[in-house]
Amino acid sequence: MAFGDCLGGSWFAIVQTAGIIGGLVFTAASLRIDAKARRTTNLIAITEQHREIWKELYSRPELSRLLEPTVDFKRKPVTFEEELFVKLLTLHLSSAHQASRQGMFLQPERLRQDVRWFFSSFSNQYLGNTC
Repeated sequence: MAFGDCLGGSWFAIVQTAGIIGGLVFTAASLRIDAKARRTTNLIAITEQHREIWKELYSRPELSRLLEPTVDFKRKPVTFEEELFVKLLTLHLSSAHQASRQGMFLQPERLRQDVRWFFSSFSNQYLGNTC
């Protein structure tokens, strides 16, 4: 009977405590879901920016020379458009890398390999294997 009296007198405090704990659990779950949604949204935005930059390569065939393995940049130097393309791509990859390191988006598969491939092939051609 003592337990029933104790429970009967403090039922409001028990319900209040359960409500607070339930609210905290709900808030934590909501924040977790929101963080996942933001990472996905950021990934979509990064992918869209990536596609826009690479679309330039397909819409302007003169830029495709940057990816050719046998280009002699000493004989025919890099054009302003090619330099601008590489700068924009570098800025994009740098910001994507920083965002990825801070956990702002889920890293796409093989991103590291693609970045390494581009910079190694470009630096080997443009800088003459000095990097």
